[in-house]
Amino acid sequence: MSKVWLITGASRGLGRAFTEEALKAGHRVLATARNSEDLVYLAGKFGESVHTVPLDVTNEKQARYAVEAAIQTFGGLDVLVNNAGYGNVSSVEDTSLADSAHRLKRIYSASLL
Repeated sequence: MSKVWLITGASRGLGRAFTEEALKAGHRVLATARNSEDLVYLAGKFGESVHTVPLDVTNEKQARYAVEAAIQTFGGLDVLVNNAGYGNVSSVEDTSLADSAHRLKRIYSASLL
C-alpha cells in the first residue's frame, strides 16, 4: 500500500537516497531542502508522485507549511524522515568558540515536526 512520506534534506546524501527509493517503491513523497531548486530533477523523474517545498528545519513556519503541503497534496502523512543535517567539517581544535556556539544554536533550535 502506498504511503505518504515527508523527507527533509532530500537534495543529497541519505535524504536523496531515501527519497528516490521511496518513490521507486511506489510511495508518494513531499521532498524538502533549504533550496527547493536542488529538487527540480525529482519532478522530472517521478512526476506527480513527488511534491517539493523549501524547508529550513530551524524555521517553524516553513516546517508547518511542509506538513500542511503533504496533507493538501497527498491527503495525509504517514512517514517522516527527519534527515536534514548541519555538520562541521573541521576538527574541534580548529573550530572557534563563536562558530561552535553558532552551530549548536542551529542544531538545538531546529523545529520538531
